[in-house]
Amino acid sequence: MDKASRTGGFGLRRISWVRIDLTGAAPRAEVAGVGQHRPVTRTIPLSVANELTAAGVPTYVRRPVEAPPAPDLVEVG
Repeated sequence: MDKASRTGGFGLRRISWVRIDLTGAAPRAEVAGVGQHRPVTRTIPLSVANELTAAGVPTYVRRPVEAPPAPDLVEVG
């Protein structure tokens, strides 16, 4: 994927990073970059996020935090 095809569909002049968020009910992705002289973020399909990641764009993945395991309960008595 060349630079023109990576940035053309999003209205961005330069792509800075991709974020994939796995914390909600459904995974979602967004791309951040520079539009017409100002920073812009856009929601993108996961397939496009995967292609951008494979092309070397820095990618951040946000995963749900797992709850710490409950301590073992000891019966007294």
